Amino acid sequence: MRSELSIKIYRHSERGKGSRHQLYVRLTHQRKKAEVATKFYLEEREWDAAKERAKSNSGVNSELAEMESRLRSIKQQLEYDNQEVSAKRIKDIFSGRDTVDEMLLNSYKEYVDNLQHTSNLSTGTIKTYKKTYNLVKDFVEKQYSPDLRLKRVDLAFIESFHRYMSDFVQKSGEKLKNNTKAKHHSRFRTFLIHSMNHDRIQANPYKKYKLKFEESDRIFLTREELERFETCDLGGNKSLERIRDVFIFSTYTGMRFGDAQKLKMSDLIKSNEKNYFCHKEQKTGKHAQLPILPRAQQIIDKYSDSPERSLGIVLPKISNQKCNTYLKVIANLAKIFEKSVSHHVARHTCATTILLENGVPLEIVQAWLNHSNIRETMIYARMTSRAVNQSANVEALFEKFAIN
Repeated sequence: MRSELSIKIYRHSERGKGSRHQLYVRLTHQRKKAEVATKFYLEEREWDAAKERAKSNSGVNSELAEMESRLRSIKQQLEYDNQEVSAKRIKDIFSGRDTVDEMLLNSYKEYVDNLQHTSNLSTGTIKTYKKTYNLVKDFVEKQYSPDLRLKRVDLAFIESFHRYMSDFVQKSGEKLKNNTKAKHHSRFRTFLIHSMNHDRIQANPYKKYKLKFEESDRIFLTREELERFETCDLGGNKSLERIRDVFIFSTYTGMRFGDAQKLKMSDLIKSNEKNYFCHKEQKTGKHAQLPILPRAQQIIDKYSDSPERSLGIVLPKISNQKCNTYLKVIANLAKIFEKSVSHHVARHTCATTILLENGVPLEIVQAWLNHSNIRETMIYARMTSRAVNQSANVEALFEKFAIN
């Protein structure tokens, strides 16, 4: 019969440095106890004994949560393998004085489930980690066994996983592109590095496997295509009109879909008689300050009486899937047949047609799009033959895109 594992975290009254006492984790299993020392020392005023967490230190709390999860995972693994379970053995395994041969999928799922507590990754990025986990899970269950051990993951496993992804057919009927496969590899590699750092595996098999990313073309609308897109007749369809407005807003701001949808009127600031949005990017976590060009301001004003605006939200709320589906309909009405238009095309169009082709220097485009590396921005410069190396400033854009 399985017994519960009790975990209590407390400040040890006899272990400390002055008024700062060390945090300990007490394990209790079948009335027998074992204690694990942490690296943290806190003042009494910094510790919430009832919640067993620091009062205002998210870094400490994240590590404590991961520690608890790891201890419970060790207990569950021992039970699954019908091995001896005791508080001391759980402590010894956690401390590296004993070993338990963990299952890959259990360990990987625990890692992904804890990302929201142990990392600063955005919700969207965590979803991509879950997609990779599901792909690895399908691969392991079809070509190995659900109880495959984590230590069995080697170079042959990685190579076999790559072949599996190469043959994998998505719901859309398309196969995974090279860079998509490389990103799945990269996220799985991050998990294996985490496992190695926590002494669950001895080496990272990706050390012998080189990820290959290809430089991909980024679709954008030319000046002529953008004009047709903005002016084509939608037959009075309000849904299409809203989605076109959402797309055009990002074309003139460079915002990603998620950021634009979360944007609030309280994010609007004024400087030098111009309006700006100051917001935190969902993908990168960085703060961005974007000028609001007249065309974008026109769309903001258009929805001043919308239900969303009563809640302080700038744009109409729509799903990304619905948006991309309707954008393809609008593209056809605008006679744009050779390009697959999704919302992210708006960001690419901002970089090329709106900024670079109007002489905005590459460094300003980098800051506008919040790129961490200018080489990423240079991809856009190579995409358009109209980009010129002339001196221009953002002020000129307000004149060029003024609303008549």
